[in-house]
Amino acid sequence: MQYVNLYAGPEFLMHFKYSAMLNIVYVTMMYGIALPILFLYAILGLLVLFISEKLLFFYTYRLPPSYDASLAKHVIGQMRFAPMIMMVFGYWFLSSNQLLENKIFMIQRASDTPLTGHTYGDFVYADGWGAPQWPLALMSIFMIIQAFFGGMIMKCLIQCFPSLEVGNEELDEDIDTYWNVLDDGDRKWSQSECTNFRGYANMNLEKFGMKQKSKDFKLLEEEEFQALMDSKSTGRTL
Repeated sequence: MQYVNLYAGPEFLMHFKYSAMLNIVYVTMMYGIALPILFLYAILGLLVLFISEKLLFFYTYRLPPSYDASLAKHVIGQMRFAPMIMMVFGYWFLSSNQLLENKIFMIQRASDTPLTGHTYGDFVYADGWGAPQWPLALMSIFMIIQAFFGGMIMKCLIQCFPSLEVGNEELDEDIDTYWNVLDDGDRKWSQSECTNFRGYANMNLEKFGMKQKSKDFKLLEEEEFQALMDSKSTGRTL
């Protein structure tokens, strides 16, 4: 085992890969409005990460454990906050006097607090809803409401309009059973396979002096086996 562990390669740590993706996405969304080149860097970073991890996965890493979908669903759930952060920070950047208009507010002494003319109070005044920042402010409000109160709003809408609820619908596809929709060749092959398996199992048991019924060795349960043997073509094949 020491020899195997020495040459088996490193383990495939999925959580580190997801952390790198989240870091790239959140940093890009947070500062991308002020630094648009970050979007290009994010695409290149994700592309390099995808190619390198794909190659390492096939040629270097050990066989990874069987991950379920819970980790992926959690990461997707965390990703949904990235657009909201982009809208909030984008509004703050686009409403800044220094960033777009290059306004400088003079100070009298070096110890004085530098003034920017850009405060949270601008949000409630007309200057804070000018172009080009007002669409981002509107989308920020909408996304924040949806993120924190979306579930409650949806429940109220379902109470008023029950047809909006998406549940487990029973599908009626108007098709016959599996055995009946097989073509003649596949049906005969399946019937012969199940029948011969029981016969061969019985023969092999007799060679070893074992008296056991062949039905104990079967590919299908009795009910399903009988349905296969009684099946007939309905003209609608797979």
